[in-house]
Amino acid sequence: MKDYLIFAIFMYLIKNKKTTAQSVAREFEISTRSVYRYIDSLSLLGVPIVTKIGKGGGIEVVGDFYLENLALPKSDKQILFEFAQRSDIPNNVKTILQKLIF
Repeated sequence: MKDYLIFAIFMYLIKNKKTTAQSVAREFEISTRSVYRYIDSLSLLGVPIVTKIGKGGGIEVVGDFYLENLALPKSDKQILFEFAQRSDIPNNVKTILQKLIF
């Protein structure tokens, strides 16, 4: 569950540019503490994320960071397709996976 949540949060941050931990927590039905753990994981993976506290603060991916080369080989698409069929994956994550596959 952790791996696809990290990826889904990453895609959410890319899409929304700047957001709050509370917004991410609501979207993925997790605690804000979990959000910060996943943000730390993304940072360790090399994603340039900045968090700011206070009014006007939030979480954002720095600059124009994006995934390069989303053209996946057919075998990888098949793996994602099979993974997306699992019943324990939230619908919003399934939607993201479907966008990657097709």
